[in-house]
Amino acid sequence: MINYSVVLTGLVTLGLGKPLAGAECLDCGSEEETVLLQRMKSSEDHTALEADQWRWQQHGYPKWDCEDDVREAQQDWKDAILDISAAYRENTSSGDFVTVATDAIANLYGYDIGPVIFKPTLAEEDPFRPTFDGALSYFVGNDAMQAFNGGGGIPEDKGFAIAGGDTWSKVLFFNDQISCVGDVALAQGYYYFKNATSGVETGVEYTFAYKKMWEGELKIIAHHSSLPAPLPDPTPISTPAPAPILVQEGKKGDAGKTGAWPMKPWPVKPLWWRGRGNFKRSYNAPSCEDRVAAAQEEWKDAILSISAAYLQGGTNSSYEQLAVDAISKLYNYGESKVLFKPTLAIEDPFRENFIGAASYFLGYNATEEQGGFPEDKGFAINAGKTWSAVEFANNQTICVGDVALAQGYYYFTDGVTGNETGVEYTFAYEKMKKTGQLKIIAHHSSLPASFGR
Repeated sequence: MINYSVVLTGLVTLGLGKPLAGAECLDCGSEEETVLLQRMKSSEDHTALEADQWRWQQHGYPKWDCEDDVREAQQDWKDAILDISAAYRENTSSGDFVTVATDAIANLYGYDIGPVIFKPTLAEEDPFRPTFDGALSYFVGNDAMQAFNGGGGIPEDKGFAIAGGDTWSKVLFFNDQISCVGDVALAQGYYYFKNATSGVETGVEYTFAYKKMWEGELKIIAHHSSLPAPLPDPTPISTPAPAPILVQEGKKGDAGKTGAWPMKPWPVKPLWWRGRGNFKRSYNAPSCEDRVAAAQEEWKDAILSISAAYLQGGTNSSYEQLAVDAISKLYNYGESKVLFKPTLAIEDPFRENFIGAASYFLGYNATEEQGGFPEDKGFAINAGKTWSAVEFANNQTICVGDVALAQGYYYFTDGVTGNETGVEYTFAYEKMKKTGQLKIIAHHSSLPASFGR
């Protein structure tokens, strides 16, 4: 059972090191910002912070105030949540709050212009919400959908925008990084929600992708929201619970017998935005979808190769070199900002630079001299147990100009026990101009909300 309140003081206090100069809290008081900064250790070396200016010159994109527009979009999202809560408090038996939520989703999310990939914080039975009604159900709850929307709700939904009936009194955004690629903007960080009834605050990790429209506003085309990984670090479960069912185009897949992992979703061709102010197709053969599949295959092969090399040599440095080479090849560190929220990173939740990623994949013991992070056990080697299989199951793949986005579950098989662990992911890739290769510019990975809680 997931509570809507994750007490911030119950999380690890992240007070190590100086905060990233670019990190910011929107609309925070000075005391609030100090507290939040203490929870956000950053290790950025600032070598790539000016990369966006270079990208504008190289690619010839028209200049726009990307970061200011993102902040404005975040303010609109925050105000929408508080407006929905206020409308519910004013009259709990009225459907006014559903109307407010309907208008907010229409204004903030891009369901009217193309596909949206949305992984809400507490959604598990239907973890992905590719349709407007799926998003509305999550924000207002299944009961409200039945009472005021004529149905279309999802039974697990309690109404996040009304805190399951408690409502929210404050929402704060704390951006770790904002990045801009063409007419797409990416933001990653924490947002904090204060329960209007209990006063308890909830800290949630987020990654948003926005599309700038012809009229100038930003619309959300990708949203991944997750609770921080539980303490202590979780290990793969010995007997998997029934897995979340992947959702495709508003339909439900069939997970087969009870306790089985989901069947593969049927292939869906990526959808392209067209018309005024929208991107034209920028991918020739191979297609965007094929490039995403190839990038995922390379990522999978990298994890398994690192695990295999570790098994062969134990402390042999060959697995370390494989990891360094893989990060260099797959992630766009050094050329642009990379927004990376690893699954099990808690004390240092965001890995803005190369060594942060290397530390997470290899572990602190292998990266201590280079500035690795003590919490890291080495995800690519499964803390020494290694992985024997990795499998991607995309829920949706969407393509906007030189940016590709993919969301779904990947499954990791423990090399010792044979147990599988399902992890939620959202990747954003940028197509390299010279090679056509996709390189990761955003990666958000999280355990399902109830895992270990």
